Amino acid sequence: MRILVTDGMDKTAMARLREHGHEVVEQFYEPDQLGEALRGFDVAVVRSKTKVRKEHIDAAKGGQLKLIIRGGVGVDNIDVDYAKANGIDVKNTPRASSQSVAELAMGHMFACARYLSIAGHTMREGKWEKKAYGKGIELQGKTLGIVGFGRIGQHLGVMAKAIGMKVIAFDIYQIPVISEQLDIPYVEMDELLAKSDFISVHAPAVDGGALINAERIAKMKDGVVIINTSRGSNVDEDALLAALESGKVRAAGLDVYADEPATNKALYSHPMVSCTPHIGAAEEKQIVGHKGDTRLHCFVFIHRLTVDEHGARIRTVDAGNQPQKRGFSRTVGTDHAVDTALGDVAGHIVERREIPKSLGERFYLNHGIPLFPYRCCSVCPSAPSAPHRQAPIPRQVRKNRTACAA
Repeated sequence: MRILVTDGMDKTAMARLREHGHEVVEQFYEPDQLGEALRGFDVAVVRSKTKVRKEHIDAAKGGQLKLIIRGGVGVDNIDVDYAKANGIDVKNTPRASSQSVAELAMGHMFACARYLSIAGHTMREGKWEKKAYGKGIELQGKTLGIVGFGRIGQHLGVMAKAIGMKVIAFDIYQIPVISEQLDIPYVEMDELLAKSDFISVHAPAVDGGALINAERIAKMKDGVVIINTSRGSNVDEDALLAALESGKVRAAGLDVYADEPATNKALYSHPMVSCTPHIGAAEEKQIVGHKGDTRLHCFVFIHRLTVDEHGARIRTVDAGNQPQKRGFSRTVGTDHAVDTALGDVAGHIVERREIPKSLGERFYLNHGIPLFPYRCCSVCPSAPSAPHRQAPIPRQVRKNRTACAA
């Protein structure tokens, strides 16, 4: 399998992929060259710099491209629906950077509370502004409102509670069990705006304008701190700047911007803005290929072992159909059905940890696929040293399994 890596990958990860027989090419292509280049690869691995749009997908038609992997959470740099409509699957690595982004958001919260950014800047100018910046605030006892309570928001909520903050959350998709386990209640957006001393945005980009606009800022507490490590379009930069100037917003911590590289100098150079150049997922061990992106390797590896090596032998259903008689309804050849279904669970396979029995059983019952991405056969070099729980493997699949080519 030929794999194109456009925006960098850990050298160890690339070595591991090559050990499994893949050809890995690390090369960034300008937008006018990308589409034609994609024709010669089975998989493209991108981060935020590379944008895969309709024109690139059109140019790649008729080529080898089967899968685009976004090393990170957001996939707004890929025209996902158009790619899937043209037979190209799209995956992301949703757990890859959750902790890193949450920690950066927490860092910005501390920076805004204690003037860390501007105080350090003035010291480098030879100034000693102890009186000006010695009146910070504590986070303990303050209320943090999290807008978008997915993995990143949940990580941030746990850390905030650990230092004594009260935490509330808003999300259009509410999962009661998560709220109960973390002891973080869901509230409506207006309630969150009115009660929060700090507001941190962790939602995907939305249609219809910014989540944090002038109208919503007006509903916030005076002296609120706004953190955005999600998408630049989620915060109206002009409205935020006006609120900073008026004092309505005490400070802002920003890692993302409407334009990147950032062009709104008045905003990012404001003394009450703690800013970073979109580095939320760029902690050293989270760069594609180490801890979090083990699952990126997992996606590619699963695609090869399950579809290319065993695909013709496994009987299953399309991921969108209901299984019949424990999932065995028709033969899948070398299409994407197996990869698509396994992609849904691949995010749980991290650092070759034990696969929970409940997860394996649920996945098998829903999709009719035995869960063996890291133990496809007894001689496979990817088999972990410690025994893993596996979903039950049906007799007709077990009987036909042979040594893989890894």
